Amino acid sequence: MAITLDRSQDRDSQQQQLLPSPWRIARSMSAADIQSIAPGGWLTDNVVLFGLSTIQHNHLRYIDTIYFMEPIVAIEVMQSMRHILADKDIVFIPVNDGDGEHCEGSHWSLLVYVIARNEFYHFDSLEDRRREDNPYIQNVIRVCQHIRCILVPGSEVPDLDLILKLAPAQMNGKYIDRLYLLMFAKAIAERLEVTYVSIYADSEGEVGADWEFRNRVLGHLGEILSIEQQDIGDPAEFRDGLARKIKHHAWDTKDDVTTNTM
Repeated sequence: MAITLDRSQDRDSQQQQLLPSPWRIARSMSAADIQSIAPGGWLTDNVVLFGLSTIQHNHLRYIDTIYFMEPIVAIEVMQSMRHILADKDIVFIPVNDGDGEHCEGSHWSLLVYVIARNEFYHFDSLEDRRREDNPYIQNVIRVCQHIRCILVPGSEVPDLDLILKLAPAQMNGKYIDRLYLLMFAKAIAERLEVTYVSIYADSEGEVGADWEFRNRVLGHLGEILSIEQQDIGDPAEFRDGLARKIKHHAWDTKDDVTTNTM
């Protein structure tokens, strides 16, 4: 599905805020990256980045108020991203169970930050990680606080809402948390795309002021962020699709080639 919103924005500036194209990421993958896609493998940073890039380019490429963060970005590096995040509504953030400042943990989950509402939505494939008394949640809270402090300088411990979403739990094996991270992100991105297109179509292209359109999208957050098992599909099929997608891009001779197969 293509989005044809007339956003009156410099396209070069917008392209700088996109993740690297799936084509470029696939062409730079190592043998270890490819091996990690096999059943039982733990997806590498490059494979996760490829998955996020494919989701962004296929579904949200021309929506400039949504941002995808790379999985290898440490919190301190985000300081230089304040000017980028300041005008975003929603940010997709891969997080892990490290110390809250560096990507040194072993379990990954998805954090969706709705900046306009100062709300963080956490999607985790492990059920025991969703309880407020779990130490991992304290790491997630620290990540949220770091991000909020970056956007609002001077606020040492900012007020924020962390909402632990009920999301499908991972099944059949270990080392698939990153796979579920991508599945969650894809399901949410698809709903965001449909919502943007639907609101634009209903208004017959006359969406009014930019803030009005953005508020109408945020009004659908409840349904956008409610993910069920049928929304993410089968993990094995998703992994196979990811492998096919990487192979397709690795052998393609064109840049920025994307298809809606993932």
